[in-house]
Amino acid sequence: MKKIIIYIFVFLFSFELHSQTVLDSLESIINKAPANEKIATALSIPENFFNKSLQTALYFAKKSYDISVEQKNEYYRSVSGRLIGKIYLNKGKYYEAKIYLDSSYNYFERNNLRRDLCETIILLGDLYVDLYRFDIALDYYNNALKYADNDDLISMSLNNIGSVYLSRKERNTAREYFEKAIKFESSVKDKTSISDAYGNLAMLYEEEKNYNEAIKNYQKSIEIEEAAGRLNDAALNYISMGDLYKTKKEYDKAKEYIEKGIRIAQNIGAKPTELYGYRFLAYLYRATGNYKEAYEIADKISFLQDTIYNENTMNIIAEEEVRSGIERRDKEIQILISKNTSLNQQRMLIISASALFLLIIIILIIQVIIKRKLNRKLDALNRELMENNLKLKESEERLNISNSEKDKLFSVISHDLKGPFSGFLGISKIIADDIDNLTKKEISELSQALYTSLYNQYKLLDNLLQWSKLQLGRFYIQIQDIEVCNRIHDMVELFMPNAKKKEIELKIECDESMIIKSDQNIFTLVLQNLISNSIKFTAENGTVLIKTYKEGSYSVIE
Repeated sequence: MKKIIIYIFVFLFSFELHSQTVLDSLESIINKAPANEKIATALSIPENFFNKSLQTALYFAKKSYDISVEQKNEYYRSVSGRLIGKIYLNKGKYYEAKIYLDSSYNYFERNNLRRDLCETIILLGDLYVDLYRFDIALDYYNNALKYADNDDLISMSLNNIGSVYLSRKERNTAREYFEKAIKFESSVKDKTSISDAYGNLAMLYEEEKNYNEAIKNYQKSIEIEEAAGRLNDAALNYISMGDLYKTKKEYDKAKEYIEKGIRIAQNIGAKPTELYGYRFLAYLYRATGNYKEAYEIADKISFLQDTIYNENTMNIIAEEEVRSGIERRDKEIQILISKNTSLNQQRMLIISASALFLLIIIILIIQVIIKRKLNRKLDALNRELMENNLKLKESEERLNISNSEKDKLFSVISHDLKGPFSGFLGISKIIADDIDNLTKKEISELSQALYTSLYNQYKLLDNLLQWSKLQLGRFYIQIQDIEVCNRIHDMVELFMPNAKKKEIELKIECDESMIIKSDQNIFTLVLQNLISNSIKFTAENGTVLIKTYKEGSYSVIE
């Protein structure tokens, strides 16, 4: 197995990367491998093409997937599926990535394969980060942390969680997770997550303008990246440090670190990073007023942009050649399969397809008919519902009016019935308490007063009942002549006990000839309320004057 993988690496460096010869040769190696090593051999190829040709990587990942399905090896099918999802994720095809990653996730979860499950969950988190769905990404990364069974995965998960919080500008929480990840520095095998955590802390401190702490963390990140051979990441951090020193207006140090990052990028042939460095160097020269140097850098930037564009174009062409080769091969296979298929099989296929097509049409027609019927029923139900809602609303409005009138009726009745009762209760109390000390004449007078009060209370109750009928729409107003003074005297006599209780004097200045046209019950009720409220709101030992007079064509009672 090791000999086969070494052979593959030799092959990758012995030929032009995207040539069809390399593609055919690698496939030949897979085909010649023993049956029990075919999957592992196919799986060892895609990772080497990740930064060179995603299309080639995808081709061999799918090759591994197909072999796993053919051999009914569910574990390697899931591993291959995860790899395909990772490639689609790098290509920005998130829907396809999600399908493969979900399938792998389900298998690993069912079989409690914690490490594989953790790595799959991390990729799903990366997918949602790319989609800016940080809440979902955070759920996945926290879930990955639960399944992480070694320090490398724990450190990676902690750093990923911190990165999400940093993206959400929750700096304190982000710092907490980055610092937790860094604690595993001495125990992890792969220092990538540690250097990333230092780099993230540096960016965090830079946002907080804590430049000294930012520089310390950049330096720690660079130290790890240079030791691990991640020179491109080290170059990017040198350039970021230079930009930070520019912010601090320490221009000599800024120039030193930016140029160091550019030199590293040149040595490893990382032209995008070199271009990135030259742009920051141009900004630095402009900031310091060195426009001549800035102009010279602009020429280098232009040259690099053209070079990168041409290389990208060549890569796209090569990628298209690989894709075309794969499609051509697939077509050739399909042609061979087609030629080996008998005419009867073709005929059966056409018949089956026709029958299926006809069945689909029939189903669609039935669905349209059913949908129309349902729509008609739904329209009728909606109309009925609207009518019922209108009726219900009208009933509610009538009920509210009725309740309001009822409350008003009870308020008036309670007010008008309560007042006079205090008078004849007082009289009845005198009779009850002092009957042995009262003369026959006094008892007769008190009895007469009690009778008068009760009679007037009866009349009052009758008036209130008439008024309530009016409020409820069951009463018809009867206009008639009313002798105003007579009604005033009756009402004064009714409320005299109340007035005496507060030692209030009731005076009447009445025009005996005054006659008005009104409903007697309503007039009595209004007059009663006026006198009752006057006594209620007049202080003890006060005077209530009831006066009538003419004012033009109006009769006034005050």
